[in-house]
Amino acid sequence: MYHLYHSEAFVLSARPKGEADMIYRLFTREMGLVVAVAGGVRKIDSKLKSHLQEYSLVNVTLVRGKEIWRIKTSSVVSNIAFDFSDYPDVVKMIHRVFSLFLRLLAGEEKNERLFLVISGAIDFLNICKSESKIDDHLLNNLEMVMVLRILSCLGYIGDDSEVDSFTSPDHYSENLLGQFSANRKKALYLINRAIEGSQM
Repeated sequence: MYHLYHSEAFVLSARPKGEADMIYRLFTREMGLVVAVAGGVRKIDSKLKSHLQEYSLVNVTLVRGKEIWRIKTSSVVSNIAFDFSDYPDVVKMIHRVFSLFLRLLAGEEKNERLFLVISGAIDFLNICKSESKIDDHLLNNLEMVMVLRILSCLGYIGDDSEVDSFTSPDHYSENLLGQFSANRKKALYLINRAIEGSQM
């Protein structure tokens, strides 16, 4: 009997496998990065197809196969590309952040703090959208804070008194991003140094 694993997950990427399957890279709250196959998902009558779109937050049920995880069920919590279809710059930013994830994450390892970096940012963006407060300045600062937090969670950025107040993974606000403007130069230096040190 197979054990079922349930978790929230961000769909980072998807690619075809064989005639009807898809391979997904999921960043899960419970297990970190997981590579999983959804069988028959490209068939026209597949129920999973619409529930596993790239840049979606989903509730997923996984089973461990001999060599790879398999997706048994999935339901959509939010579809970032659809929810922000009127804000293409938001979707582009999420794409860049998810691409960074795929470059940095090596394998399965639970990192709930890292999960909160993304989920907290999406929650914040939804609030900003409802108040019509999304603009280039907000998105630029938000992306840099997200990247700073991702690198910090993964151990690429050590303690630094100038940016420590911006690395808490579960808090985003207009006030925080406004304060960050004065620290962009130092943050950019730390980010570039961390990326160079990671040898990505």
